[in-house]
Amino acid sequence: MTTIVHGARVSAGRLIRVLTPLLALVVTLGLAPEAAASSTGTDEDAAVVQRWIPRPDTVSISVETRDRQTYATVTVQAPSSNHVIRHWGLPGLRVNAHPIVLEGPGLTVITPREHTYRLGTLRPGDYTFVFACWGEPVQRKEFTVPPPDDPAPPPERWIPRPDTVSISVETRDHQTYATVTVQAPSSNHVIRHWGLPGLRVNARPIVLEGPGLDVITPREHTYRLGMLRPGDYTFVFACWGEPVQRKEFTVPPPDDPAPPPERWIPEPDTVSILVETRDRQTYATVTVQAPSSNHVIRHWGLPGLRVNARPIVLEGPGLPVVTPREHTYRLGTLRPGDYTFVFACWGEPVQSKEFTVPPPDDPAPPP
Repeated sequence: MTTIVHGARVSAGRLIRVLTPLLALVVTLGLAPEAAASSTGTDEDAAVVQRWIPRPDTVSISVETRDRQTYATVTVQAPSSNHVIRHWGLPGLRVNAHPIVLEGPGLTVITPREHTYRLGTLRPGDYTFVFACWGEPVQRKEFTVPPPDDPAPPPERWIPRPDTVSISVETRDHQTYATVTVQAPSSNHVIRHWGLPGLRVNARPIVLEGPGLDVITPREHTYRLGMLRPGDYTFVFACWGEPVQRKEFTVPPPDDPAPPPERWIPEPDTVSILVETRDRQTYATVTVQAPSSNHVIRHWGLPGLRVNARPIVLEGPGLPVVTPREHTYRLGTLRPGDYTFVFACWGEPVQSKEFTVPPPDDPAPPP
């Protein structure tokens, strides 16, 4: 079909392409100011997200260069279990993280959040690494990348006290595992290398430079000792060659199963659940505030809308300090609609979370 405009013939398709922008402008001008602003898509839908910016004295940064690669590790002491880092940002000499506060019950216990940025191969020289949150600089770290023939000074060593180290040994499916938990005296005390598995292991604890909080921070690692013959053994945990703690244990014969560990079920107000959908995949993250360092999650269970975890209490000495246990379940591609995620322990429901999976063309609302 053609139309005559001022004596000229214009096709219908061309007329529609000409008039469509004009009609959109007329509709926009006719809207109320707040509606016109929202129609442009410039409203920050993230305004409903409760943001938080850590205090500088709760953020520590360590930078190290190894194998000609430079890494920056940022540790944030979150004031509660609901304070999380939604996005850590892209790696670089200036990073911009997005910390948020989750809804729902949570414990006001300091919870470490840690992330390592790979800065790549930097030329020898002086640099400054800046950690920002929501565009606001929070903490910075000056560091030097030495020339290849000028190795960086070794970090400060530390050896944990025996009463801050607990060891649990268990045998399942004919395999023996030793789990070591070290109660570090501050957020800057870390285990750089846990050592190779065996009946005697040699770890290398170090003290990071920079500001840190004097808060007890659990460091945990599990060694797979392999298939041991039935009999009595001693597992020795050493640091920098010095024995710190040991654990005597027995590997029973195949027909003499080991006694089952003590079970425990978390209180509902100590469990928080976060569900988010990205790239059409749905993930559920469960955080359990364990009442001591000996309360662990032996198995988190298979992923699904209802999961069944198996929390147990390890034997041996432990500190009565709240210890976060966290796990993320991949729920896969769910059809748009309303769902309920249930976290159960030993078959008993403990906490649940209702959530909505939006259609592909309807972006998910921020948490």
